[in-house]
Amino acid sequence: MIFTVEGQPIPKARPRVVVGRGGRSRAFTPKPTRDWEQQIGWAALEAGIRATVCNVALTLSFRRKGKRLADLDNLCKAVCDGLNGVAYEDDYQVRSLSASVQYNSKQPGVTIEIRRIL
Repeated sequence: MIFTVEGQPIPKARPRVVVGRGGRSRAFTPKPTRDWEQQIGWAALEAGIRATVCNVALTLSFRRKGKRLADLDNLCKAVCDGLNGVAYEDDYQVRSLSASVQYNSKQPGVTIEIRRIL
């Protein structure tokens, strides 16, 4: 199954840690990353993707607006996390990953191909 998510791909940001009352700390994912991951999940659902218990292979083709570089592995991580619970139960089921990134695109987004592996 192949589908596209429109918009500037956001690399997975490192979790932020906040220390609360009593010195307890908690980690959270920054909002831009959370929003992008949620957009990926919704686009997958709209494309008819449903969670599988099989292992999967992903092919990701990123198109970014502008020349600002982004780590390809962090772009991939955001997609893998965005598909958790939507295309598969957990991203440990991703057994093959192929990815590319193009810069200066007039139509930013990511095209995602998901194939089940037996």
